[in-house]
Amino acid sequence: MMEAVGVHTVRDLAEWKFGRWARAIVTLAALEETGHKRAPSSLNIDLALDKEHETKTFNEMLALPVSSLQGLSAKADEALRHHHVDTIEKLGKWKYLEWATALSNIVDAEETLSPSDRKLDRQLKKLDN
Repeated sequence: MMEAVGVHTVRDLAEWKFGRWARAIVTLAALEETGHKRAPSSLNIDLALDKEHETKTFNEMLALPVSSLQGLSAKADEALRHHHVDTIEKLGKWKYLEWATALSNIVDAEETLSPSDRKLDRQLKKLDN
């Protein structure tokens, strides 16, 4: 299903810009203060949202369909709906996106050598000294 939106691997999902944008919107919405006058800001995320949504608050963005992210079509809504993801908020909180990001972040710490290869590697290093 995710192939329809260009995601083929766990790393693809972790690095998928639309997922990163959705996670950022969810995080910033939680920090947004309601009932306060909007202060002028130089930050805009116009390149992340379709034109008609650019002036919305982060909290208002949460309820938008995923296709409101600039570059995704209704086809993405359809593909993600199969995973019960139909809003920016649900995409930003989607457990599979969170897991993929965590795995992608920690993979560099993975030991790829077998115990016997590590032993051989240590022995070769001793010979070099």
